[in-house]
Amino acid sequence: MDINQKLTEELEVKRWQVDAAVNLIDEGYTIPFISRYRKEVTGSLNDEQLRKLYERLIYLRNLEEKKEQVLSSIEEQGKLTEELKQQILAAETLVSVEDLSNSGDALTDKQKELVKDLSLMPGESIIRKAELEKFLGALHYPMYYLDFESFQKAIPPFPQTHPYSQIPFQYSLHIQQYAGGPVEHREFLAEAGKDPRWDLAEQLVRDIPMGAHAIAYNSSFEKTVCRKLAERFPNLKEGLHSIANNMDDLLIPLKNKWVYTSSMRGSCSIKAVLPALCGDDPSLDYHSLPGVQNGAQASETYGNLQFVEDAAEVQKIRDGLLLYCGLDTLAMVKILEKLYSYIRK
Repeated sequence: MDINQKLTEELEVKRWQVDAAVNLIDEGYTIPFISRYRKEVTGSLNDEQLRKLYERLIYLRNLEEKKEQVLSSIEEQGKLTEELKQQILAAETLVSVEDLSNSGDALTDKQKELVKDLSLMPGESIIRKAELEKFLGALHYPMYYLDFESFQKAIPPFPQTHPYSQIPFQYSLHIQQYAGGPVEHREFLAEAGKDPRWDLAEQLVRDIPMGAHAIAYNSSFEKTVCRKLAERFPNLKEGLHSIANNMDDLLIPLKNKWVYTSSMRGSCSIKAVLPALCGDDPSLDYHSLPGVQNGAQASETYGNLQFVEDAAEVQKIRDGLLLYCGLDTLAMVKILEKLYSYIRK
């Protein structure tokens, strides 16, 4: 399916306008930002047109992706009849799970879930409440929301590092005493040009007490950082292992699609999940951040910071790094609050 052509026909606009708007969306710009500040690029598509385009783009891309997943999954089970295949390929009509599961051989539970995801209308969501309640019920407070930033170099810059070793230089930490409660923010950003690991590790074990429970988004990275630091600094080993061993992963309910909305476009990255669950809050918009707007930029910016001589520019760059990393942990706070709201309904 030529999705952009279909959008052109549905919205009754020019193909180049759709191409331009889709490119901006794919670069991560929000609809309010495109509507206000990129009129010259989109040929003055208004807010309503852009929102319709965005909803249909999400839906059609998700539809095509899910068709492939469903067909592949059912074919692997040897249950793909020609009739069922044609029904799935015709899923623009939003074929229901019941219709598909009753046409020929029964589908597995996982296959039914894939088909149900496929049939979501723009703005619709799936909440698997039992799984979500179990996940949230296992969390412990106070909660320490943790995110690291790291950089790497081809030539090892410090002792006991290797080519392209991930060297943590920054963390953000939001602390919440109880679910839905106020948050306290702590952060660390190393001085550029020196080995940041000891100072970072020492402050981290002060900020997160023994036995406290942390949470990260895709926690394998944060756990690995803590364990590598523990190897490097044996006198901090106990505290660092405590952090790694008591860390939950906020990615789990999104990766498993216990919560899923059409706006996620099949992605569970934090930059897809945050606007999908928390709306167009400008304070949560990564693209409104000055300077640093993603992890790759943070890594490159910090890696080159030691070569910046102007003090005012150094401070500006540091401020940008702090804002970016801080938004990563604030995003986790907001996402978790949203997850709790689903089980209260």
